[in-house]
Amino acid sequence: MRANNVLGILYASSHENTVEALSGPRTMGSIPFGGRYRVVDFLLSAMVNAGISHVLMPTKSNYRSLMDHVGTGKPWDLTRKREGLILLPPFSSGDSKGVYTNRVEAAASILGFIRDADKEYVLLVDGNLVCNPDFGEMLAQHLRSGADITLAAVPGHAPALKNTLLIQTQDTDTLPRVTEIAVTGGDLDGLWAPHILLMRKDLLVSFIERAIDPTVMSFERDLLQENVERLDIRAWTLPNFVTAIDSVETYYNANLALLSTAKRALLFPADRPVYTKVRDEAPTLYGLNSHVQNSLVADGCTIRGEVHDSVIFRGVRIGRGAVVRGSVVMQDSVIGDNAVIENVILDKHVTVAPSSRLSGAARCPYFVPKNTDT
Repeated sequence: MRANNVLGILYASSHENTVEALSGPRTMGSIPFGGRYRVVDFLLSAMVNAGISHVLMPTKSNYRSLMDHVGTGKPWDLTRKREGLILLPPFSSGDSKGVYTNRVEAAASILGFIRDADKEYVLLVDGNLVCNPDFGEMLAQHLRSGADITLAAVPGHAPALKNTLLIQTQDTDTLPRVTEIAVTGGDLDGLWAPHILLMRKDLLVSFIERAIDPTVMSFERDLLQENVERLDIRAWTLPNFVTAIDSVETYYNANLALLSTAKRALLFPADRPVYTKVRDEAPTLYGLNSHVQNSLVADGCTIRGEVHDSVIFRGVRIGRGAVVRGSVVMQDSVIGDNAVIENVILDKHVTVAPSSRLSGAARCPYFVPKNTDT
């Protein structure tokens, strides 16, 4: 079933305070990921692949790179005369004071857009999630179960994020019913719910109208946990690769996880492609003495040294005799001749001087900010 009766809402700025080193010059959603993508590409593509043609993307600050990346939504076929992709920077209105501080205020700030959308259902997702779910299947299961709200759920270790939901469920003939919701700080084992929610639009609007009351401060506590017994809330288990970015270390490990063929297959299934802004580049040039092992290398690079167990973004130049190990090197960075970097994240446009050495601990990388010369 295609989700052409669903309004998508993607919070591009969610949880960006947890990765300030990466999100300082950009929103959470526009953080580069996986060699040629941005974090926002994955859930935005998942919406489009399910047939969602109207997506609202509220953002809070530092959204220039996000605007440059998503543009009018053309790579996702969301450039439309009606509907399409709508990027929503902060603005003041009767329901909003401008820059929001929590998810309740964010929802209130776009209430007019939600009311005006000619859709019956709404899918809300956070922009810090790297996954590629089948939202068409989620909608079909939601309709089959007759639920008021369907939450995506992931078994395992919950991210260390404020207002993380841990849930208890009871089996039914369709989707399991959520019987208990605990709002935690995460970093716990159990069945946890990333912020992916599907519900009727009129139910969301009633939630937001109630949330305008100053006594309602938390979407999770006041609008979900409080209503777990009154509403029929179901859990839909995400069946594929899921990472909720909650730290620079999580971001680093999620990138290196893509070196696994099995995990790449989960994130990039053939029937659900991930779209991104195209940057036309020549194929990567490999020098005569270069050596690349167990790495992802995007197009437009020049590799004259060694690369091991790393993710190399577009336009990177690695000099003769240079060695890159266990690192994430973002777009257009330059690593000089005979330089050595190990367990490092280089943000965009970083220059590493010849014969220098940068090293971080395993699974705890050394980070170099954007536009830095080392």
